[in-house]
Amino acid sequence: MKLLKVKGVVIKEIAYKDNDKIITLLTDELGKISCMAKGAKKTNSALLASCQLFVYSEFVLYKGTTFYHINSAESIDTFYDLRIDLDKYEKACEISKTLNSLVYENVEASGILSLFLNTLYVIAKKDLDFSYVKSVFKLKTLALLGYSPSITRCSNCNSSMVEKEDKGYYYSFNTNSVLCGVCYEKLKKENEDKLKSGWYIKLSQATFYAIYYVLASDSKKVYSFKIDKKAEKELEKVADRLYTEQLSF
Repeated sequence: MKLLKVKGVVIKEIAYKDNDKIITLLTDELGKISCMAKGAKKTNSALLASCQLFVYSEFVLYKGTTFYHINSAESIDTFYDLRIDLDKYEKACEISKTLNSLVYENVEASGILSLFLNTLYVIAKKDLDFSYVKSVFKLKTLALLGYSPSITRCSNCNSSMVEKEDKGYYYSFNTNSVLCGVCYEKLKKENEDKLKSGWYIKLSQATFYAIYYVLASDSKKVYSFKIDKKAEKELEKVADRLYTEQLSF
């Protein structure tokens, strides 16, 4: 029996029989996996603390026919503040639900564990608008999974969209890319039907650079920027649409 040592956080738990649990872990090396936690519901179980939702631990596992099985575990961070505040706990549950819907089991999810842990910390310790947190989390998760919007250059003329004079930023959900203002006006004259059908939305400069920062930044620093409410709403619109379209595949 080969033992594996991984670090991971519980992102889902299901009661199984009288004393057991089936938990879903997001791990550093194996991605998202399902694990059998024998006796984890017993009050005297050595696995009791480590196998609770949102607890980050070091696990020793072995692979069975259907599940990984937990041999032992040692808690690293219990995110206690989430457990004593129902509002924070519900927000963490919503983020976890988003994560579970996007990440498949046994597929490498490099960077997502760090992002999720940072997001739990932000919810537990910071007073940030939750709509903003959700938008950033969705956008960064999708980028880490390979669905990053192409925004550094205009999709039509290939001119740089970064560090340039603000001539307009137009985002297309259909192509997951941006047009500069000059190309947008040209398209507007040539094919107004595309514009009417909702191919493009105008982004403020603040929203454009917020998206650029989220895509380019380290997962541990991804919440380290501020934007106004208008940009927050635009960011939410882009993130929600990308998320919804990815779920439809």
